[in-house]
Amino acid sequence: MLKWVFGTATLLDVEELHKTVDKMHRTEGNIIHSVNHQMTYLKSLDSAVKFNTEAVETLSEKVKAIMLDSNKWKDETDIAIHWLNYTIYNQSNTFTYIRQLEFAILELRTVVKEVLISLDSTMKGKLSVNLIPPAMLRNMLKNVTSYFPCGYTLCVSLQQNNINLFYEFLDISVLADYNSIKLVVLIHLKIFERHFYLKKVITFPYKISSLDNYIQLTAEHDNLVLDDSYQHFLLWKEAGIKKCRGKGIMICRADKPIYGTNVLNCEFSLYFRRDEADITAELLPSIHPTLP
Repeated sequence: MLKWVFGTATLLDVEELHKTVDKMHRTEGNIIHSVNHQMTYLKSLDSAVKFNTEAVETLSEKVKAIMLDSNKWKDETDIAIHWLNYTIYNQSNTFTYIRQLEFAILELRTVVKEVLISLDSTMKGKLSVNLIPPAMLRNMLKNVTSYFPCGYTLCVSLQQNNINLFYEFLDISVLADYNSIKLVVLIHLKIFERHFYLKKVITFPYKISSLDNYIQLTAEHDNLVLDDSYQHFLLWKEAGIKKCRGKGIMICRADKPIYGTNVLNCEFSLYFRRDEADITAELLPSIHPTLP
């Protein structure tokens, strides 16, 4: 070029120039081929990117759908768990109620059994503690005492330690129909003149020197019964005492005569140590010799 500008070019220079142009033509072809190859690669990459983008969008939609489904499933699971907890709680309460009902039925059966046993006892004329507890009986008797005639009282006082005696003394009758059961209670009353103390007559053998033997005087009656004033008494044999009810405090049928102190009697005379002649006169028919 410089030679063309500044002077005449030689053939060698022209040949070099043609070679350089040819080389540039070949390089241009490579560049064009490389550019075409890069354009093809860019188009493939663009297609791949577009495909991947669509795939990512599709995957995102699926993930979004899965998340929505999982949220829905979570809500349904929460509802199911809540319902399960509620069901378990109700079942627990139901089991508790069933156990309480079974216990109540067992208690009812026990109470009914006790009532039946108590009614069997009342059929025999005896009041049962299970039918009327001591506290209830004490309150009932306390209310009844206000209606007693003048001079009459209960056979024993209403102290707490005496309540058990009433279960032995009271006579019970039962009136029943299809709807109810009524108890008729016979209460034994006392007056001052009919309150007596039981004294058992016990005789001891003693030695008679002239006979060189022992004798024992036997009274006709085994028991002497005195009132509070010691002015009246009854005579009672052991067989009659056994018919009385109670221990310590007894209730006996009023079928024996009451004597005054003016009546001469062996048992009464022995208790008050009256004249030995009067006592011996009454005891002579009952003298029995005994060996030491």
